[in-house]
Amino acid sequence: MSSHAEESSYYSDEILAGIVEFLRLCKEIRSRIGSGRRFIRNNCQFNDWKLDGDTVESVDVALYEKYQDSEFIAGVWAAIRYEKPVVLTLHDTSGESEAHATIYTRTQAQQRLSIYIYAVLFCMDNGMFDTGPGSNAAVPSLPSLKMLQHLKVDTDNEIMCTSIGAIVGLDRAITSTEIEDFVPASSIFFLGARPLAEVMLPLDEEDQFEMMSKNGTIPQRFQADHAALLYKIDAHFLASGCSEYYTMESGPPMVANSYDDAMRVIPFKHAFCVPMQEHCGNFHYFWRRVFNYCTCVAACKTVLHDGKWGSDRRNLLR
Repeated sequence: MSSHAEESSYYSDEILAGIVEFLRLCKEIRSRIGSGRRFIRNNCQFNDWKLDGDTVESVDVALYEKYQDSEFIAGVWAAIRYEKPVVLTLHDTSGESEAHATIYTRTQAQQRLSIYIYAVLFCMDNGMFDTGPGSNAAVPSLPSLKMLQHLKVDTDNEIMCTSIGAIVGLDRAITSTEIEDFVPASSIFFLGARPLAEVMLPLDEEDQFEMMSKNGTIPQRFQADHAALLYKIDAHFLASGCSEYYTMESGPPMVANSYDDAMRVIPFKHAFCVPMQEHCGNFHYFWRRVFNYCTCVAACKTVLHDGKWGSDRRNLLR
C-alpha cells in the first residue's frame, strides 16, 4: 500500500477524540456496575468480541447528548470494533466445512487502533483502571488524544506494545504473541499483509494421508477448488478498485510448492512466509497479486461474467 493510501485510512482527530470520550464513559459505567458484572464479552469460537447491550445503550445515549450526530457516533464505533472479514464460498453456502476465503481490508493503522482499544477495555473490565479506596496505587491513565495520534503512525507497533505492556502491569513492552493470547482476531494483524484473502480448504485426515503418500501433492479436486476461489477473490478486489492484494495459505513447507499450479491460474508472485510457531515446521505462505502487470484482467472479468472459465472447469463457479 502506498503511503498516500495508508494516510487516507487514518482516522480523523475528531474520531480519535470521540474514542477518548467513549473510553471515559466506559470507565464511568465500570465504576457504577462494580466488579460483579463484566461489560465485555469474547466469543472464542468465532474470534470476535462485543460490549454488553446495557453498556452499548448507555454509551450511545451519552455520546449523542454530547455530539448530537448519529453518523459521527457510528464512525467512532466502527473505529473501535474488530474487523469482520468478508467470507466468500464456492457454492453460496456458509460454514467452515466448505472451501472458502476470508477477506481482510482494514489497514494496519485501523486495525492497530482497534486492538489497542480492546486491550484498554479488557484491562478496564478487569479493574486495572479502578480508582478509590483499595485500588492499585499505580493506576494507569486512560489514553489521551495525543496518544491515539501517535498510535496511528506507529508502523513498527512499538508504541502500541509498550503502552499495552504498561497498562497490564508489565515492566516491558508486551509481545505480539501475548497480545494474540487475549485480543480476539489479532493474530492476522501481525502478519502484516493487507489487503489479504485467507484461503481455507478443509482437509480431513484421509486427505492429509493422501497428500503424504504423494509427496505433498494436493489432490486434483482441491487444486480446482483453490483456483475457483482465486477467481472469486480476484473479482471481489477488482470490483472494490483495489490495485493489489495478498493471499495466504497455512501449512507445512510443502504447501508452498503444492499450490504452485493453482496460483498460476491467476498470476501471483510468492511474497514471503512467516512461521506459525517457534520450533515448528508450519508456516503462513503469502502470495502477492498486482493487477497492473496482469494480462488477463479483461479475460477474468469476461470469465466471471459468463460464470465459467474453461470447458473442464465450467461448473466450479456455480
